[in-house]
Formats: sequence, structure tokens, C-alpha cells
Amino acid sequence: MADNKRRSRSGSSNPYRTVSASERRARRKARDGGSRPAAAVATTGSAAAAAAQVHDAIPQDVVNDMLNHPTKIVTEDQLRSEYGYVMADIRNMFLLALGLIVLLVVLALVLPH
Repeated sequence: MADNKRRSRSGSSNPYRTVSASERRARRKARDGGSRPAAAVATTGSAAAAAAQVHDAIPQDVVNDMLNHPTKIVTEDQLRSEYGYVMADIRNMFLLALGLIVLLVVLALVLPH
């Protein structure tokens, strides 16, 4: 059973090339060059994880400000240009449903006679 777990995490059996959270953390750590402070590096086990979380935490007032003032403003025109196909799909579904209802009414009137 342990072989199945090892085999499922290999790159050859991952057709969608998904990356686990631990792999992303390892890549980020390698990319950043381990820029954690020396005190956090000296600790071991769960203490190191706690020190890393404290170091990477965003202050609550910054989080509140970011939630109250989003940085990206999207206009209605941008939404219409990007998601215009949704309105077209909804219109097509409405026309299909309307056509099927009309067909049912016509068949109900024609078939019993």
C-alpha cells in the first residue's frame, strides 16, 4: 500500500501536472534562497514551522485595509467584453427551452385528435 502512495506522487502518473503544496513551498524556498531570519533557521520541528508562520503573517490592519479597498477595479464594460459569451449562452438556452415548450404544446394539441 505504501508503494501506491509513492507511485501516485511520481511525475509520470500525474497527467495534469499538478503540484502539491509541499512541492510549491520547496520551490519557493529554493527560489527565494531561504531568506528566512537566522533565529527561525536555528529552530527545529514544529517550532520552525511556527516561526515561519509568524514571520510570514500579514498584520490584521493590513488585511482589513486590503479587504475594504480592493486594488483591482473592474468596470462593467470589461466584464461585458470578457464574459459576453455567458449572455449569448443564456439567450440560446432560453430560446431552446421556449422552442421545446412550443413543440410540447403543439404536440399536445395535434396528437390527441
